[in-house]
Amino acid sequence: MILCAIQRGDIEGALNDLRERFKFPDVLSRDGGILRLKLCCRQFVELVNTVAEAKRTFSASASRSSHNGAQDVAAMDVADGVPAQAAGTYGRMLRTVHKEAAKHPEVHALLERTWSVIVYHLRCVAM
Repeated sequence: MILCAIQRGDIEGALNDLRERFKFPDVLSRDGGILRLKLCCRQFVELVNTVAEAKRTFSASASRSSHNGAQDVAAMDVADGVPAQAAGTYGRMLRTVHKEAAKHPEVHALLERTWSVIVYHLRCVAM
C-alpha cells in the first residue's frame, strides 16, 4: 500500500500511512531521517512536475485556441495558481527544514538532484 502510494506520486499519503496506519514513525527518523528526506524530495519533484505539465497544457491549448480572454485567464490560473504556489511553498520548506542537514554530503547531493528538476523544467520552457 505504501509502495503503491509512492509509485503513483502520493508521497503525503505514504507518509501518513507510515505514521498513522502502520505505526512505523521510527522508520522515518532512522539514519538521520534520510528516508523522510527522500520522500519529501520526491513530493517536491511531483509538485514541480504537476506545475510543468499544467504549463505545457496551457501553452498547447493557448496556441490552438482563438485566445478567448476568459479561457486564457482560467488556464493561466491553473498553470500559475495553486500547483505553482504549493510547489514554491514546499520547496522553501524543504530548503529551510534541511538547511543544517545539507552540510552532510549525502543530504547535499540529494537536495542538489532535487533542485535540478527545476532547472530541467526551466530549460525545457526556454527551448
